[in-house]
Amino acid sequence: MNSHNLTPLPLLLLTDWFPPGYRAGGPIQSTYNFALAMQEHYAIKVLTTDRDLEATSPYAGLVPERWQPFEGTAVEVLYTAAPGLSARLILRYLRQVRPQYLYLNSMFSLYFSLLPLLFFRLGWIKTQVVLAPRGMLKASALQYKARKKRLFLHLFRWSGLPQRIRFHASDAQEQQDILRVFGPTCEVQVIPSFPAPVQVLAQPKVKNTIPRFVFVGRIHPIKNVHLAIAQFRDCPVPAELAIIGSNEDTAYWQQCAALLADLPAHLQVHYLGELPHPQVRALLPEYDFLLLPTQGENFGHAIFEAFAAGLPVIISDQTPWKDLQNQQIGWDLPLDQPTAFVEAIAQAATMSQAQYAQWSAQAQEFAQDFVEKAGLKAAYLRLFS
Repeated sequence: MNSHNLTPLPLLLLTDWFPPGYRAGGPIQSTYNFALAMQEHYAIKVLTTDRDLEATSPYAGLVPERWQPFEGTAVEVLYTAAPGLSARLILRYLRQVRPQYLYLNSMFSLYFSLLPLLFFRLGWIKTQVVLAPRGMLKASALQYKARKKRLFLHLFRWSGLPQRIRFHASDAQEQQDILRVFGPTCEVQVIPSFPAPVQVLAQPKVKNTIPRFVFVGRIHPIKNVHLAIAQFRDCPVPAELAIIGSNEDTAYWQQCAALLADLPAHLQVHYLGELPHPQVRALLPEYDFLLLPTQGENFGHAIFEAFAAGLPVIISDQTPWKDLQNQQIGWDLPLDQPTAFVEAIAQAATMSQAQYAQWSAQAQEFAQDFVEKAGLKAAYLRLFS
């Protein structure tokens, strides 16, 4: 958008889930933070479903099929009834809004990416399309439902759409994934996701007498919950681990639970279940370290919010957050070296209070610096221009 325009240009954001939903994790936070941060620059409307991931009933207290202000902001949201979704309905809303910019926040969503892209390809809607794959082109993500995804990606390339739209990558790795899948002629802009605002700690963070680790993420193999538990079981001193996340895979959780059966007596693991995002953010300061050996994150909101809460992190090297140990704010470790995670957990658990206070303060300073230096608003203005 041209900042000199008096009337903000209409931007329609399509996403399967939006607050008050929280089960889908990071992508919800990415779209939520973007909409609130950019509402003064665009007339933002959000088209989404009326229920959370895998929920069978709609959100309480919301009126479906009607544009309504979101939490008193300039952002308008329409929660469409998920059971009534159809191609005709999606097309009707697209033509009703007539957006200057269409922002798609999934690679494989039928109603919120694939059909809008088809309508655009057929010339049924006139707009500028920005597609954010949200990590769905990572090799670790493409291995799930691989046959269907390969078929779609083949058809997508064949349609010529990759050269007619603009891609939004959250980091350099996602840019490489997009170019690998769709070819070097695609237009890709690399801009980190908008993080949540950082609240400065009033005083230095004090490490718990019994160190407390927290895992925040979906109970899904891609998040490597079982590895987090297996690595934590070798912690040499008394410690606690809390696991927060929606249980998407019962069989996988049983595999994780089996690892807890012979937990050493000096260790405790608590599964807190799924919690709304504001509650997770409120709980983070009660813990000392984040443990997340994920197979891949294209941003990692849980990681950033741990930094913002003063928590050093123990994560895999499959995220944008690198060189953490040299910065004394955590560890980013290769997944094929499980002993490195065990050693990091032991080092964290036995860290002195003085050293912990230093690492904690630097973690929060790192989060503050990221927000100040990223220049995100200017970058998104270039993306939608």
